[in-house]
Amino acid sequence: MSQRDLAAVSGVHLQTLLDFEKGHRVPRGPTLQVIVRALEEAGIVFIPANGGGQGVRLREPEENGAEPADDAT
Repeated sequence: MSQRDLAAVSGVHLQTLLDFEKGHRVPRGPTLQVIVRALEEAGIVFIPANGGGQGVRLREPEENGAEPADDAT
């Protein structure tokens, strides 16, 4: 997912996302929640620190045969 796509689906301004990525700003509260929700809806699974460390992965394909969208650009 591009930064522009994430901005569009999350409703967070592109410049804000760029500032987060550059470390100029820290995402907090509602902004962080909408970014996480947008990524989860796109098929990203956030893995908590459970002895093996935090991470992310793509959600497994649905059992009905549908696969998560692969819009990576």
